[in-house]
Amino acid sequence: MNSLEQALAQVARGDRQAFRQIYSQTSPQLFAMVRALMRNRERSEEILQEAFIRIWRNADKFDPAKGSAMAWLATLTRRVAIDDLRRRPEPVCSFDADDALLNSLADESAAAPELEKDRLGFCLGRLREDYRRAIVLAYVQGFTHEQLAQRLDRPLGTVKAWVHRGLASMKECMG
Repeated sequence: MNSLEQALAQVARGDRQAFRQIYSQTSPQLFAMVRALMRNRERSEEILQEAFIRIWRNADKFDPAKGSAMAWLATLTRRVAIDDLRRRPEPVCSFDADDALLNSLADESAAAPELEKDRLGFCLGRLREDYRRAIVLAYVQGFTHEQLAQRLDRPLGTVKAWVHRGLASMKECMG
């Protein structure tokens, strides 16, 4: 039995020190996994917290004969994230620069209230991934259509259409 497996066995018996050990040893990897799924830092932190609550409550269900402790922790954490994604009524923004786009769009409008910023985030999150990525690269990173085509390895007409359709969808969503 490795140290992580031993710590899980101790957590199953209510050992808080072993739980702290598991947290410090695995939380960076588990957070990175959740962050990749959620693409939202704040939500990822909440998911990780929920996962560790489940780890505390279910440590007695870990069976080393069925796999490694890290695999069990990762599976449990991934399930928490996927369950959350399924429950959410609105799509989650999935491109890291979404916050930068929202801030730049909010700055461009005279005094965009927080509700407008939230609405922009919601509308941006509803876009297809390719549309959203093209818009973020164009408006946050300052890429031209030609640079987008090269960066995304797509024909120029395609990326122009993605930006045009994405902006049209956002305009419609914003009402």
